[in-house]
Amino acid sequence: MGRERDRRVDRSHLWILLGAAAVFFVLFLLVEDDKASRAEIDLTRWINDAPDWVAHALWPVMQLGTVWSPIVIGIGAAYFYGLRRGIAVVVSGLAAWFLAKYVKDVVQRGRPLEFIPDIHVRDGQGTGLGFVSGHTAVAFAVATALYPVLPRWARVVAYGLASAVGIARIVHGVHFPLDVVGGACLGIVCGCVVDLALLAIPSSATSRTPQSRGQSD
Repeated sequence: MGRERDRRVDRSHLWILLGAAAVFFVLFLLVEDDKASRAEIDLTRWINDAPDWVAHALWPVMQLGTVWSPIVIGIGAAYFYGLRRGIAVVVSGLAAWFLAKYVKDVVQRGRPLEFIPDIHVRDGQGTGLGFVSGHTAVAFAVATALYPVLPRWARVVAYGLASAVGIARIVHGVHFPLDVVGGACLGIVCGCVVDLALLAIPSSATSRTPQSRGQSD
């Protein structure tokens, strides 16, 4: 059951990595610590105006972006897809979480409440730094780490849930759309880099059976 069943990534994985990294870099340069564009403010207001029942429905999904999510999902991934896949999920998710905190400290852009005093904050106090969304980064990192072993329909579900995490953060009034897009790109980068790094490590040492070891001796 816990046997490794990874599918080798192809060149498209590298293109996804490069594309996400490029978008993230552009956003990193464009986002300013003391400004938010009128278009972004208007879009944030529109999404944040969602009914309360939408916010309540999205709250459980939003937990997929917490720091505990990659640990729990990683344990499940290790059981069903093998230890290497579980490690990929945990390392990708935690890397995204801590890198998001680092980016926040560098960019220093506040959350929507700093720019929209009447925004409906549904999660926490709405204070602190906003770019990038750590929840969104974690969710996309986990989805990307699982991508090689999931069937096509499950990949759509994984990225759909990750996108819902980002939308939920806007609905709850704690992030701008660019915070979410930046977080998604950061998560994809983390997932791709960790996956490619782990695939570069030979698995023969861990997959050898006792019988094969005896023959080699």
